[in-house]
Amino acid sequence: MVLHAFMLNPRSFLHDCIQNQKTELWARGMPWAAINRAIGARDFAYTPPAEDVAEFERQTKCPWESLDCEPEVSVACPACYLWTRVPLTNASHCHVDTPFVDGTGYADKNFMSACLHCGYDIDAESLAVAELRDLLKRVKEKGHSAPGSVLSFRGLPERIEVRSSALVNKDLSFSTKLVSVDCVYYDLRTALGVPQDQSRRPRLRDATSRLHYFVQNRKTDPELKKLIHAGGPSSRQRISLRRMMAFFFNTHTPFSLDLVGAVVRQGSFVDKMDKIGWIHSPALVGTTAKLIRKYNVFFQILGKKPRHMAVPTLDVDLAWHTHQLSPLAYMAFSVRATKSRFIDHDDKVAEDKLSTAFQWTCKQYERITGEVYSECTCWYCEAVHEANSWALNPRGSLAEKRRNAARRRRTETRLQRSRSGATRTTWPWSRSATTRASQRACTAWSRRARRRQWTARVGA
Repeated sequence: MVLHAFMLNPRSFLHDCIQNQKTELWARGMPWAAINRAIGARDFAYTPPAEDVAEFERQTKCPWESLDCEPEVSVACPACYLWTRVPLTNASHCHVDTPFVDGTGYADKNFMSACLHCGYDIDAESLAVAELRDLLKRVKEKGHSAPGSVLSFRGLPERIEVRSSALVNKDLSFSTKLVSVDCVYYDLRTALGVPQDQSRRPRLRDATSRLHYFVQNRKTDPELKKLIHAGGPSSRQRISLRRMMAFFFNTHTPFSLDLVGAVVRQGSFVDKMDKIGWIHSPALVGTTAKLIRKYNVFFQILGKKPRHMAVPTLDVDLAWHTHQLSPLAYMAFSVRATKSRFIDHDDKVAEDKLSTAFQWTCKQYERITGEVYSECTCWYCEAVHEANSWALNPRGSLAEKRRNAARRRRTETRLQRSRSGATRTTWPWSRSATTRASQRACTAWSRRARRRQWTARVGA
């Protein structure tokens, strides 16, 4: 479920796979064949093989069932750098709509726990500050890139960026080069130093203010004068800097995404799909074909109007989620459909923006297809819709398609037999189109000739 939720944020998943050298995992995608073998054909129960469970437990040192995991996790203290145990969650109640809100565990929203060795109060921001402090060391000493400088502004890796240029690459690596400057590096290390007491805790806003100071005062160092133009940093360079700091403001984990929130949001979507129960619907084939059609039109809208936000319906969102679980194929489709843009999937948009954007999406869809965008998706309405579509287009019905396929197979078999000499039957449709056209022309000419002869006889 965690991997599933992570892959539904395609840009973050690609970014972290590149940063942690896991591009093979990204290219492989969801192991559909193994999952399909583990799902029961009758009850759809997920029962993985015992050898797969044993291999997972051997490599991760964790039990297969999440409920069997230990209630505590190990965290490195930002003050003494010793490992301490903190509770995973201590929320009194965990509702689906507001999970992990009133607790102070590692997975809770208000994480706070005291170190067992030095007594320092560890919270989410202190862990993020420690991660930023370690990043500065890796960038300066090992030449690593800062978060946000891996993907281009279109969401593509730098090497396969369609419109890459020296200027674009320079803007992407601006944050990495900025923190590598000696004066900036040592100033940030001092501002984010190891805290000595609770009253002087380093904050992320301290790092942000120091970075803005050096950006505005480029004359303080010759390296800064070379890096930043006289008119100040460009808009792309500012975006690169905001990307790096957003990585630490969003989460206190090594990932660029809050996986707890992502899993909770995906659990809500799975709950909606389970209540609709399309997997048991008698009109499943027609429903699937229709949502794939709508999904293609949805991406046409994204490609034609890149500055607008298009909102999917529930069935389009299902197709979108499924496609993102094959990252390599999804990237190729997205770049082809939207003219070199890797479309991200954001499920944290506010309700007021969603309402306005959904109305705009409905108008665009109706303008392109002439059909209604948002429809009822219950079993009854889906069955009625499929029956009506078959009545209007009987040749497109499933039974008719099967009959046509069987007819084609019989024709091909007869043709193969005639060519091999098994039978000497000559089928009329095996003749060329030129022969049939010439025969029709001769027949029409003979009819006109007989009509002229009869007219001449009657006149005489």
